[in-house]
Amino acid sequence: MRFVILALSTLCLTLGMCGTVVLHLTVICMRQETTLLNGTVLSTPLFTFAEEGRLFSALYLGTLLGTFPISHLCNWMGFRRAFTVYGILNGVGTVVVPLAARFLAQPFDFMAIFGARFIQGLFLSMSLVAIETISKNWSTLKEMTFFMSILSINFQFGRIITMPLSGYVSVAEIRYIQSGKADVAKKNGSEKGFKFLTNWHVLTVFAVGIGIANGAHLFSLYGPIYLHNSIGLNMQRTGLIVALPFVISSIMSLIVGRLSDRLNVGIKPVLALLTCFSQYVMAIGYVILALITPSSPFLIQIVYVVIMSVVGLCTVGLVKQARWADSEHAQSINSINTAIIHVFVMLIPEFVTFIIPNPDDPKGKGWNTLFIVVAIVQTLSALLSQVSIIMRK
Repeated sequence: MRFVILALSTLCLTLGMCGTVVLHLTVICMRQETTLLNGTVLSTPLFTFAEEGRLFSALYLGTLLGTFPISHLCNWMGFRRAFTVYGILNGVGTVVVPLAARFLAQPFDFMAIFGARFIQGLFLSMSLVAIETISKNWSTLKEMTFFMSILSINFQFGRIITMPLSGYVSVAEIRYIQSGKADVAKKNGSEKGFKFLTNWHVLTVFAVGIGIANGAHLFSLYGPIYLHNSIGLNMQRTGLIVALPFVISSIMSLIVGRLSDRLNVGIKPVLALLTCFSQYVMAIGYVILALITPSSPFLIQIVYVVIMSVVGLCTVGLVKQARWADSEHAQSINSINTAIIHVFVMLIPEFVTFIIPNPDDPKGKGWNTLFIVVAIVQTLSALLSQVSIIMRK
């Protein structure tokens, strides 16, 4: 039964992710046609580059504000019902986006899509909490990393699907699931207030979250635009290149998650691989992108695929490091981390618009500056995480 729950939960998370990312590619196709007096049809983007950035930000504004009531909703109506409510809202937002773009005139189309993106963002705020909660309640101790790996591939599967194109459980199974786990579920109020936030290891989890917000979400938002506008890939090629790393990332997450459960290597080497090594790879990739020119499109595509392929490892490591830092308050840590991540992600479009006033610049100077900044932040995040792992006994 627990594997049925795992499959259904992954499916729900994946479908929710599909709805949130579809605009990142389709916004390229949203254009308006104007017929001139001489009969020439002029096709222009439906939204400006700055407006596209604000639509991206709306998603993470919804995620940020949706984070705060999660704990109260889960306590009030239970995790299942809260998860269902957030999922329904995501579905409503997904339906509104194409309808608004097709039938509403400016500026009402922008306002409606902004509101729909905000509603979609509410679902994203539930993702990390869902991964931690479902893994904690439905996996055995030895299977926990595997469960986290499976659940976290929704971030990849959502893009794989989109871009190219609790029930009954027996007493015996409950005992099997819970065997070997520390009984911390009833201790949630043992530390008053937010005292756990003074824990150095918890703070480094937030640093990893900021690293993900900068390194992974930059290309989650602007990957299609960068590949299409800056190096001139057509829409079909852009969709395939954007989807490819998520296929690789899913496979890597499953393999590493399973091996880390099976091999008796301890938690530190696993965290070093998931959170430190993956971020160093991303940082090096961004430096390479900053040094090469748009005249090397094949190399750019390879580096892009490598960067986005390790995102899945970093996501699994983020959830696992939260439980390692303080298992008693892991849900609260993930909720706060979700808020922190999406504060930074919400600011990315404005930051990108400031650094890159002309996204079609054939020399790509603005992109190069942006990549260097991201690489520095990514490296600092990885270093803090590495120090935390080494220091803890």
